[in-house]
Amino acid sequence: MRVAVVLAMLLLALAIEPAACQSDAGSLAGSSFQIEFLGKDPSADWAKTVLTLMKTGDVPTSTLTLEKGQDPCNAVLQRLQFDKYHLGCSDGMKEVIQQLNPSLPSPSPIGQEVLYPDLPITKSVPWRAAFDSAIPEDNDRLVKVRELWRKRKTGEKAAGTQRTLGFEGVAVELKVPTSPENYKWVEGVEKFNKDIDRFETRAVAKESNPTTNPKYSNTPIDWAESCNAPPIPVTAAPPYISLLNATDNPSCAAACSKPGNPSCPEIVLVDQAVDPHPDLITALRKPNISPANNWCPFKKYDETKNHGTHLAGIMVSAGAATGFRGLAPNVSLDSQAIADAAITKLLDTKANLAGMKIYVYAGKFNNDYSITTSETRRHKPPQVEDMLSSQGLWVVAAGQQPMVDIGRKTADSPMNLGDQKNVVVVTACDNCYATGASVPDWASYSTEGLVTVAAPGGSGARQIPSTIDASSLGLAYGTSQSTALVAGLLAEMASCYPQRYVNGSLLKQRLEAIAKPAPTGDMSSKVSAGIVDATFAYRDPDTQLLKLAGETVKSAKNLWFCAENIRLKDLTDEDALEIGPISVKRIRAIYREIAGNRSGWRIKYQLKQGEPTVTSPLVNFVTDVSWGPDKPLFYVEGSTDLPSRPIQIDEVEVLLPGLAGGSIPPAFQGCR
Repeated sequence: MRVAVVLAMLLLALAIEPAACQSDAGSLAGSSFQIEFLGKDPSADWAKTVLTLMKTGDVPTSTLTLEKGQDPCNAVLQRLQFDKYHLGCSDGMKEVIQQLNPSLPSPSPIGQEVLYPDLPITKSVPWRAAFDSAIPEDNDRLVKVRELWRKRKTGEKAAGTQRTLGFEGVAVELKVPTSPENYKWVEGVEKFNKDIDRFETRAVAKESNPTTNPKYSNTPIDWAESCNAPPIPVTAAPPYISLLNATDNPSCAAACSKPGNPSCPEIVLVDQAVDPHPDLITALRKPNISPANNWCPFKKYDETKNHGTHLAGIMVSAGAATGFRGLAPNVSLDSQAIADAAITKLLDTKANLAGMKIYVYAGKFNNDYSITTSETRRHKPPQVEDMLSSQGLWVVAAGQQPMVDIGRKTADSPMNLGDQKNVVVVTACDNCYATGASVPDWASYSTEGLVTVAAPGGSGARQIPSTIDASSLGLAYGTSQSTALVAGLLAEMASCYPQRYVNGSLLKQRLEAIAKPAPTGDMSSKVSAGIVDATFAYRDPDTQLLKLAGETVKSAKNLWFCAENIRLKDLTDEDALEIGPISVKRIRAIYREIAGNRSGWRIKYQLKQGEPTVTSPLVNFVTDVSWGPDKPLFYVEGSTDLPSRPIQIDEVEVLLPGLAGGSIPPAFQGCR
């Protein structure tokens, strides 16, 4: 924060609740606006913008004198640097000149003075548009944009069915203060284009002095409690994966054991700079340093200095110096202590690099924009459009203190984007793997389905140990720590199968499937996909995983449903309407659950491809003419440890179809 009073209040809040800080979205005074033109014809869009601004306010102007061989339009183009960006003289430009010079003779003589808007092009603006070619509507947009924007196109990248097209726009600087009045004035020129799913003309406030936002925010917790109650424990410190209902790191990530492998993932931590603790230097790609020896008892954690390093330890700690092994110790970590406005530039530098990028953001964007509709949040603040067009996956914290029920008109961003295909929003949970699991009263959640998953984040009484500087460990808790656990798990999943998890959408889809459904009741209404559980995280994402009653989890190569659609009956509400029909191709997981004296299933499914995964309430399957109690729900084939026979739904404890999706060949329709 740049305002001393606000900073003092923030530090006071930190002193009272050290693990519950998040930045205030208050007004950021600045000196100018950057107006960006991303359309097919930037010259024409510039002219339309100037004409609009001239009707409602004062546009800065200058005067030039025509020289030999110049006409007014060409002279203005050169002065405004249009020729540098290969932009011509549009009819709109001529109209602007005519309005400012109503008595201009034609042809204009040498020495004629011409008044023009002093809004030269100051820079090029690289931008991207993302499409999923497997979705018909997206593919139609892709074909259209390729053709209409071909003159502005700079490249194209494919990752699975995802297509990302790169383009070059231009920008001008309007030097007026970013006051509320000017915000309203300048936003009047913005124009949305549904084909590129962006504002093709947009206004971005430029801060005078951009600053980095403050961030909010047997297991390692148990070990830390022993450490703080001498004598120091002699048993080995457990890995962080033990907080996610597992015992040890997987062996499948061996292919990505050496940082720098171009096909392997990279974690990009957009936070405070990470200190070079001995357990972090490999991931940070820094030279070796002496081992740390000051870690038990733990050093006092300072949110304003140690936040980024604490998250880094949870994600990538090698564990050699401290004993706490991170979720993804083999993954490279890029620490980016940058302001919000620089996120677009960061994405530009990562856009054409190989390997999955997992962006971790445990803060809140400064946002002076009013979120007037549910769609506004997908475009404001401006860096949101670039986030949603990136190939990687964004893992962001839901936030805390004050707790918020995040909705589609909530101004808090990026946590209001959890229903987007490449954004995972994480909150914390208490007693995460017990029947009494809940979201703590200090953590934000969403009854509109915008918080994707919950994960352990510790508590004031039981905090999580991790690195905090170049030699020490400290204790902290919050949704930031939950986010680090989830991001580390995702990075290791991508390390195990780098050729399969080629874009953020696929990785998010798998996370939603393997998450254990939140217990029926209050928590299930606050988290859309459930509680992150590492049990199935490192299984081959293309195989079908099946657990039958009384058996262990087994895998199958092929799985065919015996019906094309299913219908469900809500067991928690007798008056609820039937759910469905749901295409079996959209089923992402089936979990059996017992709630009180009722037994049923929780079904995870997508209504349409590309949409978020929905978790049903406790349900039974509705029988019809296509299948019933005497018929199986699906058929398994191609497995060495499962019989090739029809399976009854009552036998199923857990079913996870592979990412490739269930198929329904005609020979197996109805499992005849």
